[in-house]
Amino acid sequence: MFATEPCEKADIAVPISSTATSPSQSQPTIVDTHHPPPKKSKLFRELDLKAALTLPQVRNHLRQSWESGLDYAGSNDGVILTNYPYIHVEILNFISDTSYLDELVKKLGTDVKFFEKSSDLFKFRQSSDLLSLSLSEIDSLTQFFQSKVLELMKDVTGLPLDGKVDMFISEYLQTDFLLCHDDELESRRIAFILYLSKEWEASFGGLLDLFVSSEETEPLSIVKSVIPVFNKFVFFNVTSRSFHQVSEVVRKDARRLAISGWFYGKPLPRPNLNFELAQSYPLQEKLAHNQTLLKNYFTPEYLKASNYTAINASLEEFSVVKLKRFLQAEKYDDLCRQLDDSENKSELTWENNTKANLCSFLTPRITYDISLDNKPTVSSDLQNLINMFHSAAFFKFLEQVTEFQFLMGTNSTKIIPASLRRFQHGSYILLKPNVEHQDGNVREEEECEILDNESESENEGQVQVFDTETHAHEEEESSQTDGNEEEEDAASNESEEDEVEDNMEVDIIFYMGDFTWHESHGGQTVYADMSGQQLLKVTPEPNTLAIVARERDVCPYITYVNCTSGKERFHTITMTVSKFKDN
Repeated sequence: MFATEPCEKADIAVPISSTATSPSQSQPTIVDTHHPPPKKSKLFRELDLKAALTLPQVRNHLRQSWESGLDYAGSNDGVILTNYPYIHVEILNFISDTSYLDELVKKLGTDVKFFEKSSDLFKFRQSSDLLSLSLSEIDSLTQFFQSKVLELMKDVTGLPLDGKVDMFISEYLQTDFLLCHDDELESRRIAFILYLSKEWEASFGGLLDLFVSSEETEPLSIVKSVIPVFNKFVFFNVTSRSFHQVSEVVRKDARRLAISGWFYGKPLPRPNLNFELAQSYPLQEKLAHNQTLLKNYFTPEYLKASNYTAINASLEEFSVVKLKRFLQAEKYDDLCRQLDDSENKSELTWENNTKANLCSFLTPRITYDISLDNKPTVSSDLQNLINMFHSAAFFKFLEQVTEFQFLMGTNSTKIIPASLRRFQHGSYILLKPNVEHQDGNVREEEECEILDNESESENEGQVQVFDTETHAHEEEESSQTDGNEEEEDAASNESEEDEVEDNMEVDIIFYMGDFTWHESHGGQTVYADMSGQQLLKVTPEPNTLAIVARERDVCPYITYVNCTSGKERFHTITMTVSKFKDN
């Protein structure tokens, strides 16, 4: 269904998920055959570690603490090793010559170019691999890390590092972030950061947040935040528990600069992790058999069969259609008032649903779960609305606009039931774990057009909008949309059509609330292929139903809602329907 080519892949990845044990003996220095030391230019400056780090007794204390699990804080040497939530080291005034760092920062953005990185997991700008750049200031830095810093890492950790190092410079501006992950990828053994921004305050954001994890290696909560102080060096052992993030930069004029990377060595075995995914049910178990009248909910234009052909044509060509002004205005306004708890107008109690490496949003404490045998847990217009999305009448409407036969053999139709969620600053949903995270490289618009132009013209945009103000036909209401008439026998599809239908899923996203939303706030539902490359995105709009038809290996995520959203928030009712072959 997706005709557009995905963006090209590039060569950076931020991972997701093993258990590490440090060898008790230090390893001999190995020449890095991946990146041989650069030739010294006339402007080459040899860099040195702070004096305390050259002392054997300091290194020995650090090594003992690393291996014993005891914390270390040297007296007035600015070196701290901490074992909670996992082993990490912080070193102030890491490079002795700070004038070098000042000169390096001046080169950034001119001699050293940054490239935008954006995916479900992160948004920031990044340089090329520093070892690939030919610049005297960079040569000084890379040789310093390949020799003196590498030797320090081996002396302190005892890990079998092979000499390979990756290095890049990152730039975080307002709204940039890196969400929770553990850095495990291939043979990374030590992650490091050297901060380059002066006069940074915690209120700016951009902190290195460290998470404590459960016995099942799931991140639970942030227990420490490291402020990115100029010339401060932080490193930690990369394991299945080394969960961390860079919190969003929220200050408008702030510029967070850092040198980051990894030292490599023999890869660790990775534990088998089980991720709890949304459960699907046979439609028969969740179908509400009450006499739902769609005319009590839908704007009249969406009850007219003459409009279904245009909706289906857009869905067939572009894989998504947005039905604006979907609910009747009075009905919609009443529902929005029930969602508004800003002045205790709502009886709903909202609670965080956060699994930091997967998602963060709010859900109502009352669970809306409708089945054949259960009665609604709460009597409210919101509950009735969710019942409507589970009704036979709504599925008949869905069949007409998608031309998929969901009601034929309801046991072969699976449904992830409708759920109500609130999204606000800090909310997100990442790609599900079996999908690769995107490399994050962003190409120019003319090279890779993301499908997000919500024009009403097929020639101007790819997300098609059906607006009742521009499709005001006068045909009578379809007799098949009230949900009271008997279902007609559907004609059998051709075998090829059956195969396509059996490989498709349909997402229903209904946007609710009194909000004004801009694409720059985040919060879009983005669809990506199994390599993580973006194919399509849908921006929230009030009282709009988005219908997305996708192949089963195309997966959605919701982009991080950033600080520019202010106090704005939106709600969604989401549901996914799949068709499987009968056994």
